[in-house]
Amino acid sequence: GLLCAIEGTAEPPGAVGWLTSRKHLWTMEQDILAQIQELLAENQRLRQQASPAATCGASPSQALEAAEIARSHTLSTALLLVVALSFFTPLGVRLWKEWQVFADLVEQQPQMRQQLASFVGYRFDVWVTTTPRWREIILVAFTLFVVLVGGVMYSITSGGGLGESMFAVWIFLVDTGAHADMKEGSGMPAWLVALLATVCGLHVFALLISLLTERLQMFLEHMQKGRSQVLCSGHVVILGWSDKIPTIVEELAEANVSEGGGTIAILADGDKTELEAALQSMLDNSQSVYRGRGLRGTTWAVRSGNPMLISDLKLVSASLAKAIIVLADNTMPSNMADEKTLRTLLGLVGLDHEIELEEAGSKRIRSAHDMRSNLLQPNRWERKATEMDGREQHIVVELTDIDSVPLVQALGSKKAEIVVSHDMAGQLLIQGSRQEGVAQIYEQIVGFEGCEFYIEGWSQLVGLKYEKVAFAFETAIVVGVVTGDGTLTMNPPNDYQLEMDDRVVVLAEDNDTYSPAALVPVYGFSPGSHRTAPPKPEPGPEHILICGWRRDLGDMINELEAAVGPGSSLTLMSEVKDEDREARLGENERKCHKNLHNLTLINHVGDPTCRKDLERLPIEKYDSLIVVSDEELESNANAMAADGRAIATMLLVLDIRRGYQTSSDAPVRVTSELRDTRTRHLIKATGLSDYIMSQNIVAAVIANIAESREVNGIMREILTSNGNSIFLPPAKAYLNNPDEHVCFWELSARCRDSKETLLGFREADHSIVLNPEDRHAARSWDGCTLVILALGVDH
Repeated sequence: GLLCAIEGTAEPPGAVGWLTSRKHLWTMEQDILAQIQELLAENQRLRQQASPAATCGASPSQALEAAEIARSHTLSTALLLVVALSFFTPLGVRLWKEWQVFADLVEQQPQMRQQLASFVGYRFDVWVTTTPRWREIILVAFTLFVVLVGGVMYSITSGGGLGESMFAVWIFLVDTGAHADMKEGSGMPAWLVALLATVCGLHVFALLISLLTERLQMFLEHMQKGRSQVLCSGHVVILGWSDKIPTIVEELAEANVSEGGGTIAILADGDKTELEAALQSMLDNSQSVYRGRGLRGTTWAVRSGNPMLISDLKLVSASLAKAIIVLADNTMPSNMADEKTLRTLLGLVGLDHEIELEEAGSKRIRSAHDMRSNLLQPNRWERKATEMDGREQHIVVELTDIDSVPLVQALGSKKAEIVVSHDMAGQLLIQGSRQEGVAQIYEQIVGFEGCEFYIEGWSQLVGLKYEKVAFAFETAIVVGVVTGDGTLTMNPPNDYQLEMDDRVVVLAEDNDTYSPAALVPVYGFSPGSHRTAPPKPEPGPEHILICGWRRDLGDMINELEAAVGPGSSLTLMSEVKDEDREARLGENERKCHKNLHNLTLINHVGDPTCRKDLERLPIEKYDSLIVVSDEELESNANAMAADGRAIATMLLVLDIRRGYQTSSDAPVRVTSELRDTRTRHLIKATGLSDYIMSQNIVAAVIANIAESREVNGIMREILTSNGNSIFLPPAKAYLNNPDEHVCFWELSARCRDSKETLLGFREADHSIVLNPEDRHAARSWDGCTLVILALGVDH
């Protein structure tokens, strides 16, 4: 090994001494090996003399003990020589090469001969910089040097064998009190060697303790930085950070209770310790329905990294997750946030591609044309979909602008489920302003507390018409059907017949709490015999005031245009100037605000929190008030400030309105958009306004889709005015007389005659009951409001 190490090197300068030629090194190695062979031969000879020694007056056991002692001394000496050869040979080669570097430097610049000490310091600094574990190497080398050199010196001063002396020095090195065990008469030189070894031992252990302390600190810092890998599968990965994370974590934990818990891995930019503290604080201060329950078996892990980088995606084992949630960055403008989301999706595609190459055992890079074609083919992501419990991995993508949807769809993946959070929040505001209490209905439906939507196929229902399937479950409400090709049909007609591959969509408490009854249907329903649906009244004119400004205000205007009757008006009050409003409403070539037939758009520039600005408006004529969260306050840090402005506007409008004499006794409908759960309890306690927890509802929708991707179609259906939506008509509209006592099943049959689905009801005290248990008992419905699913803009 020594000859190979110095192969091809130049001859040394004359100052090197014994390393003057390769022949000297070869001769030295041959001499050492010859000495080892002689020692082994001596050991064999001593073992052979054990028997004759017994015949010379010594017992056989004493002779054998003497031979073993001689053998141990011989082997220890041989071991010492081998260790010395192994230690000093690499050191000599390294010093030889360094000396050659210095000799070349002196040859070029003779004045550098006086800079030997500086050169040694410089080369040591280079070695420390380029050697990752230089501390460990120095510690081991220094310890070996002390043991070897000290063993030779102690052997000379005490007269013992080399192996025994080397072991004694090791004892002095590790045990400072070993001097007490030294034999009497060892002599002062042996005591000095032992003292020197003990002093060196103090330095060795000081270096060892500092090394261990530093390594432990580095390990803890590495763990705190969040750079260790999450090793699990079948978990949920959240990429990004927003104020929706606490709600998503709580909803996923509630969904995993029946399975004993799960794992949630979060990858976000920022310090891991700060992110963990922020999440724990938000969970501890949560005002949701899950407050005080804990996560009940579900664990979460935060890792610090960039979700757009493949190397960081591996930290959370994204390829093994059952679902991935990509959150929008609400600290950025909408276009930049969606661009960041798109880059994260491309990172997931790249991770998938890298895994395929690893599985194929090839690391070659394809051409740019092949790479582009592979990434954009329609079934690109489906080929590597991770199957968990028979389900393929899917990705829930949160976008902030509906115009960014085509960018995600351009990837051609069927794994992505898109949620446009900002537009969904706007639709919730419109529906909440049209019907009091509908927002609380949505909170119960989209969350895992209480009832939620489930989709499952039942062979015993195949061939039955929907009029019987609707009354097939005692503990669930049937709301629709998913056909074999994946088409969702909510509230289908009564004569629809279930086919073999069809699955039933139900509203139930959990996926294991319902099954078809033994006898279907459980209630006799004859279409057309329970109720004759009255004609729907035409919507009349309304006057609506919206305070604040949202990016999707143009889409909200379009929704209101379809909901109100002719002669209605919409007043927009915000601090946005008139010349800027036209540009914002017309973004991406939108023109819906220019083609209004039912609405008359009125612009008013002012501060909604200023009483003087509000008093310039005809507050007394408005039928409803919608207070939206300003887009300038959409970031997480401004949630409380946005809620404060909403409360101030609401109180000012109500106070101003009290000063007018109105012709109608109906109170103005006030709907406020809130973003902080702590504000909800203040609004709820006053009872002055209805509220929309838009961020919480959207977060619950995202968590629901992460558990079951098909729920996304249901949410899109019920949250828009184009499909089936939730309505809250009075129960008396379905009774033959106000005092009639009927059971829940009878009201369900009457709703089916009107092509509606009864989901539950709201009591006179505003308590909500969905999917009730006792459905056969007749009861009074005085003061109750029904919760129905029906097709149409307004009921």
